[in-house]
Amino acid sequence: MPKTPPTLYLLHGDDEIAMRETIARLFEQLGEASMRDLNTTRLEGRGLSLAALRDACGTAPFIARRRMVIVEGYFTWLLSRTREADDSSENEMSAAPGRARGLEDLTPILEDVPPSTALVFIERRTLPGRHAMLAWCATQGERVWVRHFEAPRPSDLPAWILRRAEHHGGRMEREAAQHLALAVGEDLSRLDEEISKLLTFVDRARPVNAEDVRRLTPESAETDVFAMVDAIGQRDGPTATRLLHKMLGEQDAGYIMGMVVRQIRLLLLAREALDTGPRTIRLSEALHAIALRETERVPDFVAEKLEAQARRFNLTALDQWYGQLRDLDEDIKTGKIAAGVGLEAMLATWCTR
Repeated sequence: MPKTPPTLYLLHGDDEIAMRETIARLFEQLGEASMRDLNTTRLEGRGLSLAALRDACGTAPFIARRRMVIVEGYFTWLLSRTREADDSSENEMSAAPGRARGLEDLTPILEDVPPSTALVFIERRTLPGRHAMLAWCATQGERVWVRHFEAPRPSDLPAWILRRAEHHGGRMEREAAQHLALAVGEDLSRLDEEISKLLTFVDRARPVNAEDVRRLTPESAETDVFAMVDAIGQRDGPTATRLLHKMLGEQDAGYIMGMVVRQIRLLLLAREALDTGPRTIRLSEALHAIALRETERVPDFVAEKLEAQARRFNLTALDQWYGQLRDLDEDIKTGKIAAGVGLEAMLATWCTR
């Protein structure tokens, strides 16, 4: 006897790719593609109407085995309303008749969803571990299906990229995955698009290598800053200036200034760690031991690039540059000089020393 599918699905988390693919598989279970839209109802979680939800769940499927009711963002909205609520007075939710105000209002409907309906709650953020809905789901057995989709941490992006390449029927070298992670950052949708583009470029006949990524993937400001500092270390003024102009043409000058300050600060800390730390300790471990600000936490593969770059500079030079950047920042804030002009002048000085 075939297993009865769940009637309630709860999908939550910030991994958009995995969540989207799971939703697509659920749609496939509705039967013929031509009937799926006719058997799908989408409801806005914000101010969810109990009557609309009850009616949607109770409607019979049209020439199909099942129909799907999707409620997007209800529990996320409820959490935000709970935080905003004034404990001393009634809030909008309690004042709106017929609107779901919490799990207690939904429970009678959730318990009465027929086998012919798949009720899917989608939350594009992670629900707290002690959330009442998660606790209730844990008591419902096989009629409820819960999945948490957690986006990879920055340090895990290269491994995620390698898995996605295999998912798309190709392969990628680890160095290429690291370069792609640094070039694109944590935007999973864009990373997935770049992976598909790169695999198409090599026709899936060989693994994608780092040179393929450099040729085809537009680099992020962070990657350009790395390359610009490399050029400074080699006293290659024309290349460093070209990269600075490229960044200034794509991003706000103040943002580029912040990226340069961050890079020199990280190099300064990395050089100090190399000079004073035990030779047996990895730079990533030394950096993690330093009280870095949250925006300066770096994954291991970035720490490796920092280590290689930091070895090209001495501590005295980096310390001087960091001090000059602080002075430039003050001049920019007081209107004495424009950020782009100041950066270009400072870069020219660094490349000639």
